[in-house]
Amino acid sequence: MSWPVTMYYCTACDFEQGDWVTWGTREYVLNSGVRIPVHWHIGWCASCNGIVAVENLSMKIRMQDYRAAQRELSKFSRSMFGVSKHHKSMMGRLEDDSNNAIDALEMLMARKNPPHCLLCLSKQVHELNDPQLDDEAPDSPCIFNASNQHAGESKLKQKDNGQHWQHPECAGQIKTKLADGGLRIALRPSIQRFTAEGLLIDKEFVDGNSIPDSEYYDALSKSNWKYRAQSQVKEVGHPSLITSFLRARCS
Repeated sequence: MSWPVTMYYCTACDFEQGDWVTWGTREYVLNSGVRIPVHWHIGWCASCNGIVAVENLSMKIRMQDYRAAQRELSKFSRSMFGVSKHHKSMMGRLEDDSNNAIDALEMLMARKNPPHCLLCLSKQVHELNDPQLDDEAPDSPCIFNASNQHAGESKLKQKDNGQHWQHPECAGQIKTKLADGGLRIALRPSIQRFTAEGLLIDKEFVDGNSIPDSEYYDALSKSNWKYRAQSQVKEVGHPSLITSFLRARCS
């Protein structure tokens, strides 16, 4: 599977760059061993001198993730019919999304570092989007969540020149267009893993076609359930006040 390339260009200078530098699947590895998606948005990195993926540390986004998963799960609980195998699988993915959101909110409450550039890890980043206004994470080859494993092309690609930002290096505007000739790129799927503070741990190449295959996400779900079960055993009789607060806040 290949993906169309979006080009960023400046209206006042010769800046031009492809968006493939923002592609890839990224995860946070929490102290519990659980791995959750990295949310990000488009930003400018002074160290890279270009457009990059920047960590999105908005709690609002994670709360929206939690509420969305809970809304969908409530539809199954109200169903008058039996739950099919497909629906059970879907419910499992929604439960993963809900748990990922709770874990992410706990992580963000404890987070000390500001957002990093996800390419070079510099903190010298400038947000081109307001992260508090983002309704959701990009749904491109750039990021995954458990309920959207086979993501389509990003909204930015589909809009084709519908986005523009101030170029931090001059007075021009950065706009988008599809690459000349309909250029498409296929990437070898990889997973970049980061600490909860945004520091790179490792990069692993995995099976798939530009994005990790479904077996990867199935294995991730099972691994996360195992680590979460272990954490729950340790917390028996001592429920997490942070988790209780977050569940009440997001309900």
